[in-house]
Amino acid sequence: MSESTMTIVKVNDIEMYYEIHGEGFPLIVIPGLFGSSESGYARIFMEGFSSEYKVILLDNRGTGRSDKPDIEYSIMMMADDISGLMDAILISKAHVLGASMGGAIAQALALNHPDKVLSLILCCTCCGSQRWYGSAPNPTTKEFWNFVESVARGQPPEMSVEEYSEFFLRMFFTPSYIQENRDSLLRSMASIKYPTPLVGRVRQAQAALNFDFCERLPEIKIPTIIMAAEDDVVVSPENSRFLAERISDARLKMFNEGAHNFIPELQHQVIPLILDFLDEVDT
Repeated sequence: MSESTMTIVKVNDIEMYYEIHGEGFPLIVIPGLFGSSESGYARIFMEGFSSEYKVILLDNRGTGRSDKPDIEYSIMMMADDISGLMDAILISKAHVLGASMGGAIAQALALNHPDKVLSLILCCTCCGSQRWYGSAPNPTTKEFWNFVESVARGQPPEMSVEEYSEFFLRMFFTPSYIQENRDSLLRSMASIKYPTPLVGRVRQAQAALNFDFCERLPEIKIPTIIMAAEDDVVVSPENSRFLAERISDARLKMFNEGAHNFIPELQHQVIPLILDFLDEVDT
């Protein structure tokens, strides 16, 4: 693996932070809601792919070391940011991987800039904000999206750091994984150097609650793999099935174990699966 690059570049109306790890064909990893290049799953993908690909991690507007303008954000705007980043660092085409809201941004990038996307890897995501819940949301799903709605109004629930951490552990991981890894998960959350401030959380939450390009999915004609866990209580797994039905020749992998952030828990299955998919696309 070559020496890593970490820097900031002017993109549209913001200064955008990005990192490059490894050499080879570019693979862009897009973080989800309130996430950044520091996110645990972004680091897992960097470690899993940088021996074969040029892995590009980034901070969406509102997060990490990128600018956080207090203006209206949209999923399409954040996709345009990534298109601008590609132009700025002279990348004409890339594999694009996104999880949760990052997966929505990845779809938007493929729809608005199809010439820049060689393949799509979509994890635990959906094509429209009204679909996050699914057709029969359970109480935990409602609890999470009520939380997001309160953030979007600029009135997040009052929580201590410990309560906030426990809330996201419960939403993102299975009980068994939490029991076995609680200390390391809490240390990882506490080690984030550039947490998303309130203005970024508000504007990203608004974007996550206000998009819909489900009717445009048949326009995506590039190789796509879609992955989700059956026990995801944040984004209904039925969304992944819907995506697979609407995107031409998309392949679908549903995991019987794992929750919304299934990537750390199932990384020994996820990384080889994605590598096999990319190998097929590249040959």
